[in-house]
Amino acid sequence: MASLGCQPCGHGRREYPLQWRSLPFVSHSEQFQTILAACRANLVACIDGGAVDTCWRERAQWTGDLRMSALALRSLTENDEVIDLALHQIAQSYNPKTALVSGVWPAMQPGEGLPIPGFHLAFCLAALEHDPTLQRDPLVRQVVQASFDAWQQHYYREGLVQGMPGWYFTDWDYSDPVALGRDEGEVLPNAVCNAWWSDWCAFMQPELAIHPTVFEQSFWMGTAYALTTAKTCASPHATATALNASLAMHHRQDCLVYLEQAIATQEINQRVTPYFAYFVALALQQISPQRSLEFAEGFYGSIAQTYGTIYEKTNDEASLAHGWSVAIAALLTQPESKLL
Repeated sequence: MASLGCQPCGHGRREYPLQWRSLPFVSHSEQFQTILAACRANLVACIDGGAVDTCWRERAQWTGDLRMSALALRSLTENDEVIDLALHQIAQSYNPKTALVSGVWPAMQPGEGLPIPGFHLAFCLAALEHDPTLQRDPLVRQVVQASFDAWQQHYYREGLVQGMPGWYFTDWDYSDPVALGRDEGEVLPNAVCNAWWSDWCAFMQPELAIHPTVFEQSFWMGTAYALTTAKTCASPHATATALNASLAMHHRQDCLVYLEQAIATQEINQRVTPYFAYFVALALQQISPQRSLEFAEGFYGSIAQTYGTIYEKTNDEASLAHGWSVAIAALLTQPESKLL
């Protein structure tokens, strides 16, 4: 039997030509430099023209991940075209029946999409953070405006946004039975969605933002905010986003104490991924910019030192370079970062 001949084959890896910014304001802290190097490594792994989910490059754009990748891209690179492409791609998935873009696009079931209300909010905020006047892309502008009008008409009632269909995904927090959004809590008003609605209103129509008293009555648990009106447990996700949206006016100090205690007991590390740790760091700026940076250094530093990238969930069992884990670069590249 004749032997089979083997033909030589080559292999290679293609990387998107990212143009890195010079960062004159960044702290000389070795830990900060390690975190920023890991953020760059994540971007190299996940940018392929758009900003994809993971280093596996499945060519599907997760909407919540884009907002975080966009924050890092604007801080670390000159490549706005990546954000433009990803926003345009997601805008094409808009479903006027639900007033939602797909949580991921292209979706596993083309034409159906995957509705995730929090990720629609992330899309609109990503678009407005990138281009506050929405002049860069007519399709993106149309989707943001049309969906805002539809949410106001169909989902904004009794002082809250509620009743949106889909998967109420918040973060990989297994200690909160509603955080993954696959439980009964998904049909209830969601604190993170309401906080991000208020952030959206700040760009579009500030008078429609959630009133702090309504938010307090709906989600306050005595020490912190709950993720839904079921009030199953205090939530670092709800509490951080409430602070960031100026909805914790009556309990600002209580919320900051709760976050500090959660950090001290390692609860934050157990419940919050690198995705949402960015929002915790943002909330801690209300104590001081230095406290925010200290938290960022402690949370992300050991991950970056160990792996050279920043992983997805609350452990290292998932991908080690993820598109939603890099927004912290936006805080570390602010002039205040020279405090450390």
